[in-house]
Amino acid sequence: MENKGLSQEELDSTYEEIEQMLQIMEEIYFKNLEYFKKNDKELYKKVTKEEKKILKDKSKEKFAVELNKTGSLDIINRKNKEYFYNTDPFLRGDNIAHQLDYKTVAFNGVGLGTHITSTIKFNKPKKVLICESNIQIFRCSMYITDYTELSKLTKLTISIGDICKSKKYDKTFKIK
Repeated sequence: MENKGLSQEELDSTYEEIEQMLQIMEEIYFKNLEYFKKNDKELYKKVTKEEKKILKDKSKEKFAVELNKTGSLDIINRKNKEYFYNTDPFLRGDNIAHQLDYKTVAFNGVGLGTHITSTIKFNKPKKVLICESNIQIFRCSMYITDYTELSKLTKLTISIGDICKSKKYDKTFKIK
């Protein structure tokens, strides 16, 4: 990290905050993994298979969670170096939640899942369907979105790599 006039104390504090953030993200990821292991064995198998593939060959990782130019967590496409949000995904999630006050909601695209968390916490839908075609993008969301906690607030169904069957839901929101 380039020092642009920051004191050593400020740098140390920044590094400490980043370490704490990474620790929390890792805790959320492993909590989600345990939840899926107990409650959705098929999803657990998909995620762990992808994880092993990436650990074996880092070049297989097409998407990852990084800080974007605004200093916010974001998903980067490693191939073209483009960020998914280019803004604060938590504020974006809150903005989306205000559009989705329905009893049942389907999300076609997960991103980091901030829009899903905000929608469930603010609007308390009875049922939520999450569809994501890319397992790596879903895996990125597992570092940010606590699916264990969300499942306590609503009936949560997750579909990865499958066709999104959202016709039974009041509203389908497609993330762009």
